[in-house]
Amino acid sequence: MSLDVDTKIAKAKTQLILKFPFYGSTLLSSVVREDNTVPTMATDGQSIVWNRSFVETLTVEEVMGVFAHEVLHILFKHALRLRGRVHLTWNIACDYAINHILRRGGLTLPQGAIFHEEYGKLSAEVIYNKIRQEEEEEQGNQPEQGEGDGEGNDQGEDGQGSGNQPQSDGGSGNHKSQGWGDVVEPKNADGSALSETEYKLAEADADQKLLNATQHRSRGDIPSELHGIIDKLLEPKVSWHDQFDQFIKGGDNRQGWTEKKINIIRHRTTGVLDPVVDRKGVGHIVVAQDQSGSVHDKELVRGFTELNYLCEDLKPESVTVIPFDADVNKDKVQFFDQGEEIEKVNIKGRGGTCVQPVFDFIEEKGIEVDRLIIFTDMGIFDYPEVAPDYPVLWVNVSPSKGVAPFGQTIKVDQ
Repeated sequence: MSLDVDTKIAKAKTQLILKFPFYGSTLLSSVVREDNTVPTMATDGQSIVWNRSFVETLTVEEVMGVFAHEVLHILFKHALRLRGRVHLTWNIACDYAINHILRRGGLTLPQGAIFHEEYGKLSAEVIYNKIRQEEEEEQGNQPEQGEGDGEGNDQGEDGQGSGNQPQSDGGSGNHKSQGWGDVVEPKNADGSALSETEYKLAEADADQKLLNATQHRSRGDIPSELHGIIDKLLEPKVSWHDQFDQFIKGGDNRQGWTEKKINIIRHRTTGVLDPVVDRKGVGHIVVAQDQSGSVHDKELVRGFTELNYLCEDLKPESVTVIPFDADVNKDKVQFFDQGEEIEKVNIKGRGGTCVQPVFDFIEEKGIEVDRLIIFTDMGIFDYPEVAPDYPVLWVNVSPSKGVAPFGQTIKVDQ
């Protein structure tokens, strides 16, 4: 005998709490309500809504799987990280990022669930950029308008950062939507967009839900992909300004201090040989600026403001700014001599984020580099296999928590 929808929902909640307490505890602390204006089930990062007709087609086990799917969207802050990306493509990327976790954990997902072996351990940002890159390449191979069989392609220009763009084929190039379990942009009750303060509160709420879900659970009950996020939340916070300053200055050592010069006045009055600051500069700095549409301009401006402040104080011999997205924008590379104000490059690319061309360009042009700073959204899938022989600082200017495999990664406060 088939269960009615309300009984199915209640049973799925209870079974998820008993059999999969990590997911069940987060579900229990979230608002879960019926909303038949959504086609299946969805989350805005704060609540979960479900459609009665959709639930009617599922088994109890599948409802549990979709609930757990939405819980991971909440804990990974996928709705809060949408931020102007192409909506459908972002949903596909997020589903690729979490479905393998659910399947490996023994949960049952409804028909249509999408998986991609290559994307199994990548963040949603990296997957999104790879898909967008594929779209760019496919569009580049299409015949110009007026050529071919006359059918044409009426898909509009929807570069990164263009917002939610409907796509008639239910997919993004070769990647098709699974058709259920959506991530939707969070809104206020009146339909207005969240303020930055409200975004921060929602992110803090997701962090708290994750910490609550891990209490009194053995580490084996928690998906391994969440271990790093949990550890990061429990780390003491260090100001990104301080980390940025330390990198430019050369770390924690007392670089710049010298005992070759002494404070004469103090020596004469106290007899103490006191070292003084010997400003010799910090060599040649290269700044790579990610131009992909998902990079947040406000955080980028803050990073460049901090860079200018430090360069005014430390006087590097030169600063080279290299803009890039899928490749280096060679026509926009800028060179600044000692004392000049450093400006960010005001252009926006459309492709994904490829960082290998930056390292290739530095080597090809023989650019002097003592420190490389990369402002990026961390949606990178082509990190060099071998780290360069100069220090690299990755400055994450997006809500993602990505960390580079070499060098130092810091995150600009959102």
